[in-house]
Amino acid sequence: MNYNFSTIIIGAGLTGLSTAALLQKKQKDYFLLEKNTTIGGKIGSSNVDGWPIDHGFHVFIKEYPNLSLFPDLKQCKLINFEPGFIIIKNQKAYKNVNIFKKFFDGLLYNHFPGFSLKDKFLILKLSLMPPKNLPKNDSVLDFLSEYGFSKEFINDFFVNFFEGVFLDKKLDVPLWYFLFIFKMFSISDVGLPVGGIQEIISIISKRIPESKIKTGVSISEIYKNKIITNEGNEYHFKKLVCTDSSLEKKFDVAIRRNLFDEIYYNSTKCFYFIVKPENNQENIIHLLPQSKTISNLYFRRKNNKEMLMSVSTLNSEATIEDIKKQILEHFPKINIIKFYRSFEIKKALPRNKKFFNFNNENFCKYNENIFFAGDFLSSPSVNGCLESSKSLVRFLS
Repeated sequence: MNYNFSTIIIGAGLTGLSTAALLQKKQKDYFLLEKNTTIGGKIGSSNVDGWPIDHGFHVFIKEYPNLSLFPDLKQCKLINFEPGFIIIKNQKAYKNVNIFKKFFDGLLYNHFPGFSLKDKFLILKLSLMPPKNLPKNDSVLDFLSEYGFSKEFINDFFVNFFEGVFLDKKLDVPLWYFLFIFKMFSISDVGLPVGGIQEIISIISKRIPESKIKTGVSISEIYKNKIITNEGNEYHFKKLVCTDSSLEKKFDVAIRRNLFDEIYYNSTKCFYFIVKPENNQENIIHLLPQSKTISNLYFRRKNNKEMLMSVSTLNSEATIEDIKKQILEHFPKINIIKFYRSFEIKKALPRNKKFFNFNNENFCKYNENIFFAGDFLSSPSVNGCLESSKSLVRFLS
């Protein structure tokens, strides 16, 4: 069968859905195709025994500027993480509060081995750095070292905390983006929607009529003005929006530019366990700088007798037994009742810096009628997806 639309969007992840919702608001003709039978892409949650389990480690940062595109997101009820973190060194826990929200407590009581008074003042100074004063050196780790932070603090805090955000131990992101995320964590409430991170998808998708989305559509080939599916259907378009860089491989050779061959992605695994509480503080991020496997973890109370323990790793080869061994090394008194679930996201976040804020537009005009949008062309975050959608729809309109 043949179909005709002014604009076709491929991919019903966050970028595709937000692009569709913004076009819907402007009363533009569009149609959204998704290869999976469900929407949301890499942002997903499962309901297990009445308990929302996210597919990977996610956080919702309430001060992201682009949440204003969809005001309902700002009203999303959160289970807030406590501002700060707990760092585990030599099986001892050190709680550190967010110095920007509890200044005197942070100044007086924040500590762990390797965290100096100089580091405390540099943290405050860093938060006030204007973007225009950024040095030409674009390496985050080199910048932090030259800024004066101690080597131990860089490793134990900056690397250990932000590797869970960027999914990269080298923090190989543009310096401007690192400082933006650092400031967001400093000033914003951070947490998870009560119903899981999937609530973001649910809120945005409610703005899109069901008749405008078709799931379970596998793309075979993409030509200048049409898409052919594996079922042989043809979708003709005036404008095409691709939200996945790998779609370029399906382009006819006459239009393919091989522009995105250099885009790579970081992966992550998340393991969930049910544990018996042993004075474990819930809803605060725990850092384990001495662990070879675990990036971060947090606890959430399931009931009076059990807690849910979420553990994230960048090691794609990590097994359940590897993670359990690391947990017991750092929490020797913890009682792991059972393994609950695990999820792996192989294409979690893009990691090629040259595509960040692509051409200062956050989207790519591939040719006269084909466009690419997504966090791989903006910044790898919810805010980046929304920024890319906003910029593209403004251009198309």
